[in-house]
Amino acid sequence: MLVSKLCENIDAKIIGLDVNITGLNNDNRKINSGDAFFCIVGYVTDGHKFAKEAVDNGASCIFVEHKLDIDITQVVVKNTRRAMAYVSATFYNQPSAKKKVIGITGTNGKTTIAHIVGHVLDNVAIIGTNGIEVNGKSLEYSGRTTPESFQLQKLYNDLDVEYIVMEVSAHALSLDRVLGTKFEVTAFTNLSQDHLDYYKDMNEYFEAKAKLFSNEFPAKQIICVDDEWGQKLIQRCNDAIPVSINDKVNVDFPLKGKFNQQNMKIAYAICKALNIKNIEEKLITMPNVEGRMQEVVRNVFVDYAHTPEALENAITSIKEIADGKVITVFGCGGDRDKDKRAKMGRAAQEYSDYTIVTSDNPRSENPQDIIKDIKVGMKNNYEVIVDRKEAIIKALNIKNDNDVVIIAGKGHEKTQEVNGEFMHFDDVEVVKNEIKC
Repeated sequence: MLVSKLCENIDAKIIGLDVNITGLNNDNRKINSGDAFFCIVGYVTDGHKFAKEAVDNGASCIFVEHKLDIDITQVVVKNTRRAMAYVSATFYNQPSAKKKVIGITGTNGKTTIAHIVGHVLDNVAIIGTNGIEVNGKSLEYSGRTTPESFQLQKLYNDLDVEYIVMEVSAHALSLDRVLGTKFEVTAFTNLSQDHLDYYKDMNEYFEAKAKLFSNEFPAKQIICVDDEWGQKLIQRCNDAIPVSINDKVNVDFPLKGKFNQQNMKIAYAICKALNIKNIEEKLITMPNVEGRMQEVVRNVFVDYAHTPEALENAITSIKEIADGKVITVFGCGGDRDKDKRAKMGRAAQEYSDYTIVTSDNPRSENPQDIIKDIKVGMKNNYEVIVDRKEAIIKALNIKNDNDVVIIAGKGHEKTQEVNGEFMHFDDVEVVKNEIKC
């Protein structure tokens, strides 16, 4: 596609020849001959520094925020990140307009809701934290919850489905990854503390989520109003459909936990907005979602809960069905919001009968330092076992027949990140090996 055609939907100044572009990228190391390279101004580094390398690797054109001293076609734009999103949509001929795309945002529940909706629909792809699934089959993917804009537009183009159900993260909205996407339905789940290592406070975090309901993304809007943030958001939206856990839906929904009732009702509202028939028949056959209140063996659950509210919801939901004690195993991720650590410790102690504090993904931090922060919120009925595998095994060994173990934080993940290395680790696998499933 010619550069002039690529730029028809953006404000841009083209300097040089109107060359043909055969691909898009923002990583100079992955440039192929004929690609356009986008010089993204990031929080850590500036892509303009790598433009020369991109050209050396075969780029035919560079998108910049200021002209560079390089003999190549240059497209000068105000914001290369936003330009990349709109150009990507143009390059793939507005592929989201040819599908019905559902975008789900919020702190908790996105993955489960996406999978509930995906279970109800036919000919559907799901893009999110658990990867990419097409009609129930997983594709190989190890990227972000919401892919980068040029990757996302290519997915829209390549996925041969009628519906695409997508988790839209706050980071994706802040970084304009979904600009240029035509949504059929957008949905808000809830908001609670998370990512405050990135956002300065809850209001800034909320505003990132709220972008999905701005004029840039016209769609049918579903907003859960069970918290103050949903109530605040719906006041901005003229025609949004409110949803509450108190809504009546006559379904014997199989997923355990009060919060899954809320998830189901949001999913139900999304499907109604899509004019889907016989929703209830599909809901009663909903299987477990991997790593989301997943019962690995009797009374042993693995869940992705990694925020104070999610951990509280998971444990209290388990208490509703437990005939014995509730034993919780959890940790907190390194290089992330430190303020939530003590709050998660407090939630674990308050709602569990016994807690084993362990490692999550420590990343570059010392696991002992993370655990020290968690312990600030705890007083008694807990122990520390830094090694996550040993912590899980201890919980399984002290569990009596009627006790319930919940292993929280990592859910579906198959690795543990330590000092920049991703080592194989799977909570479900540890349980099965210990129980000899």
